[in-house]
Parts: sequence; C-alpha cells; structure tokens
Amino acid sequence: MGVSRVRSRTFLLVVAGLVGSLIGSHSQPTAAAQELLMLPVDVPMAGAGFRGAPPAFSVPVGGEYDVRSINGRAQVFTVRRADGTTYAEAVVDSLGRAVSGRWFDAKNNLLTATFQRLPAAPLAASQTSRGPASVRRPSSRARMASNCASETWAGIGAVWLSTQVWYFVAGSTPEGLDVDNTESSLRGAAGEWYDNENNCGVVDEASVALAYGGRIASSFGRNDLSTRGFGDVAEIGCSTVAVACTQIWPGDGNPVITEADVRFNTFATWVNGGAQYAYDVWSVAAHETGHTIGMDEDFAGCVQCNVMWHEASTNDMSDRLLGLGDAVANNNRY
Repeated sequence: MGVSRVRSRTFLLVVAGLVGSLIGSHSQPTAAAQELLMLPVDVPMAGAGFRGAPPAFSVPVGGEYDVRSINGRAQVFTVRRADGTTYAEAVVDSLGRAVSGRWFDAKNNLLTATFQRLPAAPLAASQTSRGPASVRRPSSRARMASNCASETWAGIGAVWLSTQVWYFVAGSTPEGLDVDNTESSLRGAAGEWYDNENNCGVVDEASVALAYGGRIASSFGRNDLSTRGFGDVAEIGCSTVAVACTQIWPGDGNPVITEADVRFNTFATWVNGGAQYAYDVWSVAAHETGHTIGMDEDFAGCVQCNVMWHEASTNDMSDRLLGLGDAVANNNRY
C-alpha cells in the first residue's frame, strides 16, 4: 500500500492559496487550519455524545497525517501526534464514505474502534420504508462453495480473550419484525463464529467464546454491558444510511476487548430471512459480531466472498455462513 497525497472531492474544500503550505507538511498549527486539511468529516461516532464515544477525528496541534490506499478500494487516513505516535485512523471507501475509525493512546494502544456497515448500493425511498416485507426465500441459505475464493482477512489489533456475554435489547425491535425470530437470528450469528460454520471446508480450530446473556433494557454506550439492539444510528454519530454500527472498547492499555455494542438502523427494512429490499438480521449481525471479536472490514478480497466484506446487500442470506477468509481468521486469531 502506497502513501497518497490525493484527496477525494467529497472531503472539505481547501483555499487554493493555502494548500501548498498546509498539505506539504500535513501539520495543524491552529483549529482554523484543520478546516483546510481535507480529513474525513463523517468518521462514524467521532465526537458523539454517548458514554465512551470516541473524540473528534482531527490532527492534534503540531501533528500530521498521511494517506495510503488499500487495493484502490479504500484510503486509510493516519493521524499522528507531534511526537510521531498514532492518534487515530479512519478508513474511507472508494465512494468517499468513512467506514471505520480507531483511536490510540500515547503508547499506541487501541483505545476504541468504531465501524459502520454501508449499503452496497444507494437505497431508494421504497427500500427504507419501515414495517414487514414480503418474504422471497432464496434457494439456499448457504454460502456457495464457488465463493470460497479469498483467504484474505484483517484484524484490528485487539481480541476478546474471555467469554463475551452479550445481551439483546428486545424492546428496540422494529414494529413488524418478530422479536423471537430476531433473537434467534442474533444467536445464530454469534454461533456462526463460535462454531466457525463455513462452506469452504475449514475445520473449526477456534476457541472464541460467545455467550448469550438474555434480553435487557439498556442504552448504547460504555456501561460494562455488550448489547445488540435497534435504533436511529444517527443518534450515535453514524450515517443515516448506515445499515448497522458497532463500537468496541479494549481494556485500558492492552489489546483485549472488554465491551462491544451493536445498533441496527431502524430506518432500514429488516427481515429474518430473504426479502427484496430488506436486510437479513442474521447476515448483518454476523458481520457486526465479527467486529465485536476484533475483525476488521474486508477490502482486499473478492466481492462479498467473506462475511467481513465492507458492504451489505438486501435480499442476501449468504453471510449466515463464514467465508474462507473469515474461517481462517477465526482459527488464526482464536
């Protein structure tokens, strides 16, 4: 991956007369200068108001940043402090959408990381209406063996070593979506990683521990409870079109995840199964569960070959089984 000085037009515009001096050194002497640096302005959850939310995505005074490419599919913005240590990173896809962000302490330990799953294609108004959808069953829930073409995977530098006990905020389930079936879908998504279920011939050698703790009434944010629930993702600083958002918190000063929250966007259409213009709860939850145990977005592999592929599609149940890269990563990391 090479360092790039090219900026996407979707970022903040700069004043032509000041570009040379500011961008050449990538330094930020003042807050006003930050407006000219063309950093991503939509890093998910940056500066949001919930407890444990990450700070704003910006260059510390005297610091700098650089940009590198991931296979031409994404750009990674790395922001450093004046002493050269990494302060934060953000990943932006080829459409100019910020997909993830992570923040580090002065010793380069991961403090927190945030992710948002974005749609593979823009949604029309008819695709974002709430309520039950007319179910059209796919011929199979299995990931096709022919899609087992990519062994690539990426981790975020932190894992969950103890048992992750997670809870379902059942009262947040959208109207028209059966609560019991949704609970089963969430449990199935966790079990997929627990048992390393795949259609690519990878034998389960992982010891990742995920345990369902039951239903709970809890809000999104750091409170020593790892939750899965529905809600308005814009309230936690994610894009209004994000399908789901996940925030993880490692323990202080170590690469071990201790809490993770997931919110599914109530302004998308959900179904427990396959349906035109609707997202399968299980499939999307499988991707978000991957984040809760330290898996990163997949930009390097083949399109939608792995659960951790960075985009979500409607009427798609294929992520009810891990892909080759997912299964290999699960074994390697756990």
